[in-house]
Amino acid sequence: MKNKIITNKWSLVCQGSSVEAVTNLLSIYKVVDEVTVHPPKGPISELPKDGISVLFPHEFLSFWTRDTEDLAEMKTKAEVNLIAPNKEILFHKDVDLVFQKDKPNLRFIVKSEALKIKIVGEYHYEMKVFIDNKTIVAEASFVVKIGPAK
Repeated sequence: MKNKIITNKWSLVCQGSSVEAVTNLLSIYKVVDEVTVHPPKGPISELPKDGISVLFPHEFLSFWTRDTEDLAEMKTKAEVNLIAPNKEILFHKDVDLVFQKDKPNLRFIVKSEALKIKIVGEYHYEMKVFIDNKTIVAEASFVVKIGPAK
C-alpha cells in the first residue's frame, strides 16, 4: 500500500474569513502578524502572573492538499495548539480531518474570540496532522506587544 501524501500549502492568522457559497472562493480579512494590546487602566510595567484576557476575534486558517493519484475519502487525526512564547499551551483541540472524495484540497479553520496574554512575544498556532506514522506540522505566528493605556 502506497503512503498517503499530504502537504500544508499555507497557514495564517487573520481576523476573519468567508467562503462564497456558489464559487467556493475563500476571502481572508485582516491577516494578523502583530497585535498591540492597550490596557484599560494606566500603564503596566509587567503583566499579572495569571495574565490578562483580551477581546481578540481571530481565526487560524490552514490549507492542505493531497496526492491526486487516489482521491477516495481520506480520514486522519490532527491537533491544533496555540502556544505562548514561554511554550505554554493556551489552547488545544483534537480534530478529525476528512478529505472528501474527489477533492484534493482541505481548508481547516479554528475561530476564537479572545486571547489570554501572559507574556509579550511571539505566539504561534501549531497544527499537527498524523498520517502513516508520520507527523506533518504547519505553523502560523503573530507577535503580541503591550501599548499605552487607552
